[in-house]
Amino acid sequence: LLIILALFSAIAIIALASFGMNRIYSHQVINMAEKEAILISHLLVDHSREILFTRNPSEKLRLQIEPLEVSLLNKTLSEFLHPFDIVKIKVFSPDTRVVYSTDNVIIGEMGLQNNRLLRALDGASDSHIEVKETMRDLKNETAFDVDVVETYTPIIVDGEILGVFELYIDVTKFRKEIQRGTLQSLLLLSSIL
Repeated sequence: LLIILALFSAIAIIALASFGMNRIYSHQVINMAEKEAILISHLLVDHSREILFTRNPSEKLRLQIEPLEVSLLNKTLSEFLHPFDIVKIKVFSPDTRVVYSTDNVIIGEMGLQNNRLLRALDGASDSHIEVKETMRDLKNETAFDVDVVETYTPIIVDGEILGVFELYIDVTKFRKEIQRGTLQSLLLLSSIL
């Protein structure tokens, strides 16, 4: 009875530890990707300020991308963001309208029911990981079975939130590292048990 109880306990501990370690490693990848997305967002504001913003008659800066500048922004972002493993980007105005996307078809759509977008419009970044079966990247190439961290980060200029960037960072390369780290930790725990 003691041996059966010990075996059952060991299996339960290993199963729970496996779940927990996988969550910890995934959370670290999400945090790393979110920090990178925030840095990239700041770079985008500095690098593409003339395309992203206009001044209204009261000299107040606001987010506005002219339709004629969408192709220029596509080219600029494709060259600028590709080395950072960004596969998709959206730009939302304060009223949750998509003012730019690398998927041009959704420009003009509203994101009213998106709580993560609304949280970013309140000033907080928000990230989570998703697995996409297929995804077109900035080079217009199709990638299959892609892990992406989707990050909403506020566009803040002079202390004012002017909109939100939504960045999709490809973290597929970390999938095997997460699995390897979890497996190594479980082997160590199993040997201890």
